[in-house]
Amino acid sequence: MKTEIHGLATSEGDKTLFAFSRPVCWNDGTPIFQSHHDVFDAMLLNLAGGYTALPVADGCWRDPETGIVYKERMQEVRVLCTGENRAKIIREALTHYQQEAIFWYVVSDYTVIEAKE
Repeated sequence: MKTEIHGLATSEGDKTLFAFSRPVCWNDGTPIFQSHHDVFDAMLLNLAGGYTALPVADGCWRDPETGIVYKERMQEVRVLCTGENRAKIIREALTHYQQEAIFWYVVSDYTVIEAKE
């Protein structure tokens, strides 16, 4: 795990870029208001210093126990942070978005932040 920071003074530790999917509607189909996302995003800023929220996309998944297919509108969010903070973010997402599970993955364990000198 390596993050190279070019042209910036920093004390960055080992971080990975990870992504997770968050819902844009509650399970009953009611839209999640931006103000609810804003509360979560403030936590991301506090823990990781930033994030990137990608455009909303359609997705679906099949419940392995019931076979029911669920179609959902999701938003992928990418965050560069330590493993400890990643665990905190996922735990908070489970609670904040009232989810049974959160899909997440590591995008890269080698990242570069390039800044002009």
